[in-house]
Amino acid sequence: MHRTAQNSSQKLSDYVQEVCFQELGMFLKSYTTMQIEILEEKAKMDKPETKHFFKTLNNCNKLEQYVQTKAKGILLKETKDHSLFEETMATLRNMEDFTLDLLMKVVANTAKSHLKRYFKSDSKEFSLLIDEVKSLFSELSCCQDIGLQKRVIDEAYKLIVHYYLKYLIKIKESKLRKCGSPNVGQTVAKDAEILHDTFSALAPGVRQWNLMLLKVKELLECESIDATKLTVGSMQTECCTWSEDRKLLPELLKWKGLSGRELTEVLKVLEDLPR
Repeated sequence: MHRTAQNSSQKLSDYVQEVCFQELGMFLKSYTTMQIEILEEKAKMDKPETKHFFKTLNNCNKLEQYVQTKAKGILLKETKDHSLFEETMATLRNMEDFTLDLLMKVVANTAKSHLKRYFKSDSKEFSLLIDEVKSLFSELSCCQDIGLQKRVIDEAYKLIVHYYLKYLIKIKESKLRKCGSPNVGQTVAKDAEILHDTFSALAPGVRQWNLMLLKVKELLECESIDATKLTVGSMQTECCTWSEDRKLLPELLKWKGLSGRELTEVLKVLEDLPR
């Protein structure tokens, strides 16, 4: 009788927890709908408040941990139907991805706004962008998971480097020299180091996404087509860089001043190199 009572008690406990888990799934549907509306409104602000983004990421992360450690065991033990577990995890991960994507749109808009002005300005105050980045991530600690913090910073770092390179090559090097950058390569390298120091302070050990920018100085100093091939080859094979940045290599070579024939020659060599 004692064993029967134990079995009945365990079944009742598992049933109650499974019902609670179903209620959690229903709550998450309304929660994510509400959060999406709030975050979209925050993103539209002239100066978006990012604290709510980090809190949402933190909530999703904590709930994922709970579901994985508590609810999954119950579902696997009592049922062979994992759809409820999978649906709940998908809801949380989709919300996390949505929040991160929207946050990166905020970062992208901020970067584009500052970089447009930066490359067209005589003052060349790169610190304005850096201050804005620090402000955007001042509440990053609201997201308690270190791995998730690093993921956020990794995405933001990669994105800002991409837009830096993209807006750099839109302005002729000769014009940049006239606008307060007598040594363009050196200025780009200095900015690249500042970016890395900034993002490393926000998330120590973050991946180094500035290597292509650091290579711009070497590229500009190449005086022969063979030297250019070697430098660009190293940019493609050695630099920890985003595929979107690699797509800008042809434009970067045009920006350097390569002729159509020289550009074709260099790009032909790059086709045989690993990516």
